[in-house]
Amino acid sequence: MNSEDLKYLLAIRSVPKLGDKSAHAMVAHFGSAEAAYHASSDDLREIEAITKTLRESYDPRPYMEEAVAELAWCAEHDVKVMSFFDDDYPYRLKNIPDPPMVLYVRGQSILDERKMIAIVGTRTPTEAGRLWLEQFISDLRPYNPVIISGLAYGIDVTAHRQCLRDDLATVGVLGSGLGTVYPQQHRSVARDMLERGALVSELVHTAGPDRENFPKRNRIIAGLCDVLIVVESATKGGSMISAKLAGEYHRDTFARPGRPSDSKSAGCNMLIKSHRAQLLESAKDLAYVLQWKQTEGAAPQQRSLFVELSDDEKAVVKHFSLHKELTIEKLAIETRLPVSRLSSILLSLEFKGMLKALPGSKYLYIH
Repeated sequence: MNSEDLKYLLAIRSVPKLGDKSAHAMVAHFGSAEAAYHASSDDLREIEAITKTLRESYDPRPYMEEAVAELAWCAEHDVKVMSFFDDDYPYRLKNIPDPPMVLYVRGQSILDERKMIAIVGTRTPTEAGRLWLEQFISDLRPYNPVIISGLAYGIDVTAHRQCLRDDLATVGVLGSGLGTVYPQQHRSVARDMLERGALVSELVHTAGPDRENFPKRNRIIAGLCDVLIVVESATKGGSMISAKLAGEYHRDTFARPGRPSDSKSAGCNMLIKSHRAQLLESAKDLAYVLQWKQTEGAAPQQRSLFVELSDDEKAVVKHFSLHKELTIEKLAIETRLPVSRLSSILLSLEFKGMLKALPGSKYLYIH
C-alpha cells in the first residue's frame, strides 16, 4: 500500500469505535482505503460487519490531518508503516484471527525470519529466574533465533539485554507508540536494539502506555512467534494472557518449571500440569523438540577467553576471583577507587559478561 492510500487507512482507523476488523472489511469490500474513506452511510449498508450506529456516525475526514502528520513523523524517524494488505506484512501475524491493520516498525526487517521465539514472564523475577534466562539465551546463540518480548521490566528487558550481549536479533513489541518508549528506563536498550533488531507497535507514535494497550500488545507477541516461552509467572497476568493466545494461535508453548511453593512459578507449573505448555529446562530441550540444527558456522560465544581488560578492571576482577561476591562499598575500600569510578568499571565488566549485578548493590563474579 503506497503512502497515499496509507493516509486514508490511518484516517479510517482513527474513527471512534471503528476497530481493525471493521476497517479490514471496508477496505476489502471497496477495494482500496481511499474508496472506503469516501464511502457514504448508504454504501456501508452493504457491509454486514458495520453496525447501524457506526454507519450513521462514520466520518473519517476530521482525522485526515492527523494521518498525514503521522506519516510525516514516521518518514522523519525511519519508521516503516505496514498495512495488512502489503506483501511484506509478517506472514505469521497475517494468519491470526485478529491481526493489526497497521504495524509501525523501526529497525531491521526481521519479522519473517525462520526461527522466532517469544519470551515472556513476570516483571519481578527471582534472581534464579534471571540467571537461568541469561544462560538460556546464550545457549540459543548457535541456532541464531530472533527473540521477541515486550520491553517491560523483569523478564522482558532481561531477554532483550542478553540478546544484545550475545549479538542475537531481538524484537520489542510496545504497548505504546514508537514515539513514547515505555518504560523510560529502557530507552537506551530500545535504541541499542535497532542495530540488529526492531521495535514494533500498532499504535500511532503519540499513543501512551495505556492499560488497554497491553493485552493487544500481547497478541502481537504471540502472533509473531513460532514458540512462546514463559519463564516465571503467577497464575494471572500478561504472561498467562500471552500463553493463552499462543495456544489459540497454535504456537508451541513452553514453560520453565519451579518449586510448588514459589509463587513466581505457579503460572508456569499450572501451564505444564494442564498440558498447555511443555516443560523446558534448557536450550537443548527446545532445540530437540523443534528439531533445530545449529546455524552453519555458528559457535557458542566464549566470554571467558581473550577478554581485554583495563588495569582498573583487572584490579577489580582480582578481588572477585578471591571472594566471588562483593558489595560496591567493600570493593571501594579494597580497591581504593572512588565509588563513581568503580560504578563505571563494574558496568563495563557486566557488559563483558564477567559480573552479574545483584540486589543490594552486590555483584557476582560469573567469569
